Amino acid sequence: MINNFFTPTKKEGVWIILLLLLGLAHLSVYFKFQPDDTFIYLVYIKNFISSNGLSFNGEYVEGFSSVLWVYLNALFAWLPVDYIHISKLISGIFYFLTPYLMFQIITKVIDNNISKINIFLVLTTYFFYPPLAIWAMGGLETMLYSFWLLLCLYYYFYIRTMNQNSAKKEFLTVGVLFGLLATIRPEAFALVGIVILYELYLLLKTKKIDYNFYTTFVMTYISFIFALLLWRYSLYGEFLPITAIAKTGDLHHQITVGLGYVKSFYSDWWPLIIAYVYAVVKLFFTKNTTLHSWNIISLITITGYTLFIIASGADWMLSYRFFVPIIPIAFVVIYLSILENRFMILVVLISIAFFTYKNTHIHKQIQQDIAATYGDVLIGQYLKNLHLDTNEYIAVVDAGAIPYYANNKTIDMVGLNNKHIAHLEGTFMLKHDNNFVLQHKPLYIQIHVQKVKEQITNMPDFIGSSKLYYSKEFHQNYIYDSNATVGGLFLRRDTVQRHTHMDTYYDYAIQNFELNDYKLHFTLHKTGADIWLKPQHPHAMCSIYANIKVKDQQNNIVYEELIPISQDMAQNDKIALESNLPKLGSNTYLVEIQPTQMGITHFDKLYTKSITIKE
Repeated sequence: MINNFFTPTKKEGVWIILLLLLGLAHLSVYFKFQPDDTFIYLVYIKNFISSNGLSFNGEYVEGFSSVLWVYLNALFAWLPVDYIHISKLISGIFYFLTPYLMFQIITKVIDNNISKINIFLVLTTYFFYPPLAIWAMGGLETMLYSFWLLLCLYYYFYIRTMNQNSAKKEFLTVGVLFGLLATIRPEAFALVGIVILYELYLLLKTKKIDYNFYTTFVMTYISFIFALLLWRYSLYGEFLPITAIAKTGDLHHQITVGLGYVKSFYSDWWPLIIAYVYAVVKLFFTKNTTLHSWNIISLITITGYTLFIIASGADWMLSYRFFVPIIPIAFVVIYLSILENRFMILVVLISIAFFTYKNTHIHKQIQQDIAATYGDVLIGQYLKNLHLDTNEYIAVVDAGAIPYYANNKTIDMVGLNNKHIAHLEGTFMLKHDNNFVLQHKPLYIQIHVQKVKEQITNMPDFIGSSKLYYSKEFHQNYIYDSNATVGGLFLRRDTVQRHTHMDTYYDYAIQNFELNDYKLHFTLHKTGADIWLKPQHPHAMCSIYANIKVKDQQNNIVYEELIPISQDMAQNDKIALESNLPKLGSNTYLVEIQPTQMGITHFDKLYTKSITIKE
């Protein structure tokens, strides 16, 4: 066993108290933060406690990412507080346990040769780093995962590098720790690769093979994985959580998004990246073999985990949740590289200043996210207060707070809690089946809306709900509930409405068409109802473009261009557009103008005009 007993002196005790207070102060800034996904866990926990099984309000799927987190929260559900506060409390505990473990690692790796005060000093940067405090209050399994990954790494490293006389029970413990890690996150089963690669490093270094370790570890680890898969399949008939299935399916798209996520992280936290790269290089050439080995196993972990982030398509949530589990590991490497540096205090002060600066910007984003989640809470409470028949379906984009409070049978239109949608082709936020949703005749459908030009219209953030909103069938059967506390709810009509605003939504006229010196000018006049959205970025979903085609007399397209509208357009709005045609040569050409709604449809109406060009 690892003996990590530490009895602080009075001075060191003061530092510990200061660090705890600093951590509590930072957590208090983000106490109200929790993404809507946190409430997904609470739906399952509530149903489990109510003897309805680990189900999603009528849908029996594993729509949560952490088995251990569900059971750990359920274990404390007897406490007389809201489930969300239980999740925050448990997460907060692991937020403080992590730096304690970091302290133990540093003291062991450097063999207690550095002042404990110096270690406490560098640990202050941990408590200033925003993503850690944010996700400690997020109520998800993130901090549990971060702590357990670091624990697995430390224990395994200790018995294989620092205590080479370890017995079989220590080998078994490594298998148990990594096995439990796989119950915290579905992708964690692949982290056994850390052991495989580090054992290869040890083999190259020592030229020895420890068959006793391999046998014990592998058998223990496989037993855990087998038990987990058996549990999952017996309950849900799947070998993977439905969340993992829903978020995968198009590796090329996932890698593209994942690379963008990593690039964004590097852009936001480049000083941290530079500090880590510096630390890796410095420790790689150190004469201290223990430091060198810890650097190697940390590099294996961080590199492998970053590759997973890329391949998985990363995460949509704020503050880089997917990077949080490897941040403490990176911090330990950085700390070990600067503890003996005479500029250590300066590095710490610069880090604190930078993290504080970033906090001011991140805090504004978090407040917006808090408001969005609170809106879902209000919708859920609104539905609850209607005392609906719990057998009535509701269909939602936000599958957390709304079903948690409403308690109705729920169709998760994104697929994270719906087996049918999760198994469709595509990847996360691209899978949808509106026919499936409408066939269930949900009493309420929740989608994201926005107010544009004093009108409620679709918010184009999910292709499934956008296609639903712009379909005639949806508006024929559903009407916007203006009585709801927060917008976004559509109530099923008592009778089908034959005519809706979608009858004229795509109506338009082209006016003032003229060609002057290869410059094509025309006015686009919206004559139909609702709002046309301008693109917020190139080719933004649901935005309106005018598709210009110029054809020769053989009907060949000689020029084509997409021209975006420059402002949102309501009924009777007009906007002047122009296109700079290339030098086409003397001839008669046919110009076709057809507006298109990106990702949704081309307008049925096609405007044509013959032009003659004379050189």
